Amino acid sequence: MKPDLVFVYGTLKRGHGNHRVMQRAAGEFIGEAITVERFPLVVDGLPYLLDSSGEGHHVIGELYRVSDDAGWSYLDRLEGHPTFYRRRVISCEVDGVVMDAWVYFLQAPDRRLRELEAVREYTDRMVYA
Repeated sequence: MKPDLVFVYGTLKRGHGNHRVMQRAAGEFIGEAITVERFPLVVDGLPYLLDSSGEGHHVIGELYRVSDDAGWSYLDRLEGHPTFYRRRVISCEVDGVVMDAWVYFLQAPDRRLRELEAVREYTDRMVYA
């Protein structure tokens, strides 16, 4: 069974510019979360999560429940899934409980992005376009 949860690490989080899309998708906030595996989260104007398990950090983000296909369509459209970002299931932890959730990985990062320093968390102090 596929999860109805999504882990967000960037502009879909509360207080960021695309959170309105999460609201339109009727995303129910579950809690602050952290990835079980390490991944590189890089920022180059916008935050990008790279699908390189074991590199980078345990990424801090937020977990939401999206219960219907219309909600997933809103999110997939924003993220350009499956061409710009690709959605796949990872494990994350909320309050000591490990859960499976979808996450959006950048589909084809260039070498320049791979060379950027990875961050643990994308915050409102970081500037994005």
